[in-house]
Amino acid sequence: MHASSDLTVSLSDLWNDMATEIEEKLASICNNEGRVNLVQKYLLQELTLDKQLTKMV
Repeated sequence: MHASSDLTVSLSDLWNDMATEIEEKLASICNNEGRVNLVQKYLLQELTLDKQLTKMV
């Protein structure tokens, strides 16, 4: 985990195809609370997907 701390990365480095969708949605939200909620939603979605894939293996 420490390898990724204190770094600035673009969304496309993390989420490839979803990056454009996320960036567009973030740009349309007028406050930071809404932006944080949106990012949390995507993070939880990725964690859930990862857990499901791990169970399949």
